[in-house]
Amino acid sequence: MPVYKYNPNFVKEVVECKTERLTASIEARYCLSIKLNNSLDSSYVFIMLNPSKADKKISDLTIGKLCKFSHSLNEVGAIHVVNLYPFYETDSKLLSSLISYLQNENSDLFRQATENNLQIIRSLAKGAKKVILAWGEYPKKFNKQAYRKQCEDCIALLQEIEQDQIYAIKTQHENLLTLTRFPRHPSKNRLVNLELYPLST
Repeated sequence: MPVYKYNPNFVKEVVECKTERLTASIEARYCLSIKLNNSLDSSYVFIMLNPSKADKKISDLTIGKLCKFSHSLNEVGAIHVVNLYPFYETDSKLLSSLISYLQNENSDLFRQATENNLQIIRSLAKGAKKVILAWGEYPKKFNKQAYRKQCEDCIALLQEIEQDQIYAIKTQHENLLTLTRFPRHPSKNRLVNLELYPLST
């Protein structure tokens, strides 16, 4: 399996990778904060589905793509990557079973991790120049109603803190959102620009 490094053309340093070991097999990453290789201030917050592999030393394809894209827009000096679900899992098809396992084995631990995650999203989003929704379609084998509620709760949190600079990534597709009205995930798309997310949909 290839190992991806942070590209120094786009990344000055990884400032923080806030993780927590929850069980012997489950680890959470609450945020990944990256200083871009420029002299700008302010930041973007990207909210995606869940962490894949990236940490303080090792990147992954999606994080590398976001760093290059954010650097190219020449608007901010840092990005913070957070997620709807903070649990490391490279294969999104397995995310549902991981969440179910944690809920069944230790519901208090799951609840605490979820609350920590929301607190960090709230804190980072308050100070961001733009918050970019990028969690993508329903994950396979996932309860669709639960997933949509998680997305709606996250947007409600942003509105609660009066963060009105909420965006999605414009890709090669004609429509900003997917057919089921979700913001597109960066992994399998060409990233073109940022457009305001239509909150009324």
